[in-house]
Amino acid sequence: MRDKAAQSANAVCALLSQDQVDEYFVPLVRRLATGEWFTSRTSATALFAAAYPKATSPIQDELIKMFSKLCDDDTPMARRASAKELGAFAKKLPHDQLIQDLLPAFRKLAGDDQDSVRLLTVDAMIAIAEQLSEDECKSLLGQSMKSLVTDRSWRVRYMVADHFIQLAKAAGQDIVREDLVAAFVSLLKDQEAEVRTAAAGQIPGALPLSLSPSRRARPRDSSLTLSSHARLQGSPSSPTATRSSPASSPASATCRPTSRSTCAPPSGRRSRASRRSSARTRRSSTSSRCSSSSSRTSSPRCGSTSSRSSRSSTT
Repeated sequence: MRDKAAQSANAVCALLSQDQVDEYFVPLVRRLATGEWFTSRTSATALFAAAYPKATSPIQDELIKMFSKLCDDDTPMARRASAKELGAFAKKLPHDQLIQDLLPAFRKLAGDDQDSVRLLTVDAMIAIAEQLSEDECKSLLGQSMKSLVTDRSWRVRYMVADHFIQLAKAAGQDIVREDLVAAFVSLLKDQEAEVRTAAAGQIPGALPLSLSPSRRARPRDSSLTLSSHARLQGSPSSPTATRSSPASSPASATCRPTSRSTCAPPSGRRSRASRRSSARTRRSSTSSRCSSSSSRTSSPRCGSTSSRSSRSSTT
């Protein structure tokens, strides 16, 4: 109900003039921001973004001070509401006021003891980074980005992983290449499955941001001469050298390209067909030796039959 009431008050403020804002709306904001109960202070945080553009210069300074005080409130509920509305309020401030007055309040909230407060500063950091240049973002928000990526709470890391593409676009290419690419890889390897899932969902949008123009279209290196290319082709690490080298496979070390029948397997095992063919070869060689020495009596195998036949003829 308080959120709807704050939205209605902001809609009314858009219709008021500058004098009416100073006379009617700013006292409402002041009364809620300094209330005794935290419920009124949490409701007041949603009214600053609508009141600041239409207020006079002294009132604007007062509004910045009141919001900074709410960012350092004693209750975590008020600090959580301030961190939630910090991004919308930062978009309404000028550049100098943002750096001098609102950036210290953001750093306090980013280092808060409550993780429920720190996780809400991710949206605020994206909104602040969009208002700064790349050099200012690197010098003013670089440390805060690193601390949020490596936060001890998995919920904070989940928020960073879930908003990584928006953060990378707001930060710029220099911070993405130097810091955020390594941070994104660490989020992909996080110990919590929720963080890894959120980071994996950002991969399609994170890959074009992580590649520099030199990496996207890298020209051919002129220092790669023909001799160096030949050395690369002949190196053991190249795939072509591995395929073309005769000593790369164990089969080529034992099998010469002579004939298909004489090629033995490299492991020394012989198939059944090869064993049968070798047995037939041995039998044929034995029979040929016996036929050639049939007339000789010195053969131990074939001489016995010839001597028996000669003895029978003499008797």
